[in-house]
Amino acid sequence: MPTLGKTAAGLGLVLLFHAAYSHLHYRSLVSAATVAGFDIPTEIPMDVVIEVFLAFCLCLMGQVLGSGPFLPVRVVGHSKASTRELSAPLYRSRGFDIYCHRGKAVAIANVIRSKKE
Repeated sequence: MPTLGKTAAGLGLVLLFHAAYSHLHYRSLVSAATVAGFDIPTEIPMDVVIEVFLAFCLCLMGQVLGSGPFLPVRVVGHSKASTRELSAPLYRSRGFDIYCHRGKAVAIANVIRSKKE
């Protein structure tokens, strides 16, 4: 698997460099045509966009395939026999679940304001 990952990442990098060279070549053609008086669109060609997207996918696939198997995270105590799963303490892991906002205060203020009117 690491060989396939390195091959995919290498191919992705070559494809990315080719897309960059192709875009630079297109820009030079556009600037030469503009000097000659032709009106050519200056947006990025679609083949360059597709090539960059494909190169990104190949590089990503190469890195994922070349990383090796995922291993479980374990905490090893003083003795090798006492291993346990890694988890955050409850008082620290609830930070994303608890969301304090002023919605209740705003709702009460709106009720009071509507009663005054």
